[in-house]
Amino acid sequence: YIQKNEAEHREIIIITSRKTANMPVDNPWVVRLLMRMMQTYPTKRINIDFSLHKNGDSYFDSIDTTTALFIFVHDVLTPRSTYPEEIIDVMKTLSLNKKVVKYLVIFLSLELTNNFNKLLKYGWEQQVIDLTIMEMVHCRNKTEGIWKICTGDEAPPVIHYYNPFLEEIVTRIHTVPFEWFPDVMKDMYGYPLKIGIVHRPPFSYVSWDENFIAKSVDGPDIEAIKAIATTMNFSLNFLPRLTSFDELSDDRTSHGIYNLMRSGKVDILATLSPHYSEDITENVFRTAAIIRDEFCALVPIERTVAMPFSNDVIEALVVTVGVVLIYWASSWLLKFRQPWDSFRAIRILFGIPINVNYSQWTIPQRIVVQVLMIVSLFFSANIYGGLTKVNIDIDHEVEIKNFRELDESGLVPVISIYFLEKTFANVEPSDQSMLNLKNKVITTASPWECPSQAGKYSNVTCLIGKLEGEFFIRSSYLNGKPTIKFAKTCFWRDSYAFLVRPGSPYRKRMDKVLMLFQEVGLKYRWYRDTSRIIIWKTGEDDELFEVFDSPKGVLRQQLTAVSLFGCISAIIVFGGEIIWHRSANKL
Repeated sequence: YIQKNEAEHREIIIITSRKTANMPVDNPWVVRLLMRMMQTYPTKRINIDFSLHKNGDSYFDSIDTTTALFIFVHDVLTPRSTYPEEIIDVMKTLSLNKKVVKYLVIFLSLELTNNFNKLLKYGWEQQVIDLTIMEMVHCRNKTEGIWKICTGDEAPPVIHYYNPFLEEIVTRIHTVPFEWFPDVMKDMYGYPLKIGIVHRPPFSYVSWDENFIAKSVDGPDIEAIKAIATTMNFSLNFLPRLTSFDELSDDRTSHGIYNLMRSGKVDILATLSPHYSEDITENVFRTAAIIRDEFCALVPIERTVAMPFSNDVIEALVVTVGVVLIYWASSWLLKFRQPWDSFRAIRILFGIPINVNYSQWTIPQRIVVQVLMIVSLFFSANIYGGLTKVNIDIDHEVEIKNFRELDESGLVPVISIYFLEKTFANVEPSDQSMLNLKNKVITTASPWECPSQAGKYSNVTCLIGKLEGEFFIRSSYLNGKPTIKFAKTCFWRDSYAFLVRPGSPYRKRMDKVLMLFQEVGLKYRWYRDTSRIIIWKTGEDDELFEVFDSPKGVLRQQLTAVSLFGCISAIIVFGGEIIWHRSANKL
């Protein structure tokens, strides 16, 4: 097994429990086994004696290696200081920071007993999956040179292992070749796992009944865990609302989440979670990365007037005033018989009909008026169109480029209570902008409600992941334009994964399944497919339903502006005509 699996393990850890820690192992077979391992792998021997080291916590520290093979040798002829169940606990604790772990327990007996059912089931209670027990009969040995060899016809070793998904204990005689650690995880036969879910749009949508039991579930997180369950062949047992558990109700932070996972009440927490701190021990809770995302500030779109009038508006006003002045100067120089005011010239320029007596006009006066009408024919439309741009394209979006501008914007930061420590725990004392943001930040257990408040009231900034923020941006369109956007500054970037129990036997298999999903593009389909926009609303009976809302074009807004300007102009002209005719009649 060691020769054929050289690439699978990175460390061999020998666990012994002997009154005399330095006393060598006497059995020749075990000595040769240890010699072969030491020639192939880095090997570490740990002697556990609880009676001598009651306060020795160093035995229970996890060892930071990727993979390991644990071997515990139990000799009935050697005085022991502890029980095999305690050694299994120690091996499990030492293996928490590892991804690939195998456990081999060697029992040296006077005769074969085949009585390991209780020990194997105890190992499964501790979430030890690849546990193999080898039972051997003590051999008579003699010394040949520097070696001791076994003599006699002792019974061959017997191998025992437990398949918890079939509740079957398998006992076989050791033969060559032999599969030491059968892959029982390749088929879980519908074994139920306790799955924790949360309502966290847009990644998961969950509604609960009055007893905190899930009534409806949907979203990318739910699709992902269902696909994993189908591939590994386990059944989903969705737990009640997690806030009903004491671990989270007492501590609504990341520490409460980890305490809940340690309690064994949850096998898999099917919600995307980043690293909550820089502590390497967090890795014992995490599966392989599902997505990688940035944590940024989602801010309301503020608009500022860059110029009161566009160039076209100014040009139209200059042309209008110029034409009126030219006409007024012509009427004064040519001494028109019927003097005209500027108001009449503007009406002709814009093609508005007037009532005049042509019989009293002189030829120069008629020529000037004709020229004015030709100018109106060719340029009145352009002048009118230029004036309407006073209501279009006169504003620009305010850009927030750094934390200082985010602080000075006056927006109140809103952050998930679980991400507060990760975002602001290590702020430098010299970074005044970050300190100000930290002092005024508001924590919430419902961060998905923040984007709608930011778009409606424009007084908060939502600290949120970019991927989920893009969903809210596409759902915030009002009159063809989004109401929120991301600032050009982010707090951190991290990978997101599902959480499992520490030392979970399912993690290795889940990681392989997630890598397969990555290769076939399912992760992209679940979390990054932006082909449609979904707005989720809650009905009167608290049921979730979808509303498809495509962004509206900007043509309606432009036409409304043009129509409004035209109506106002017509009203002004109509009122002016009434006033003019009344004044003329009085004269």
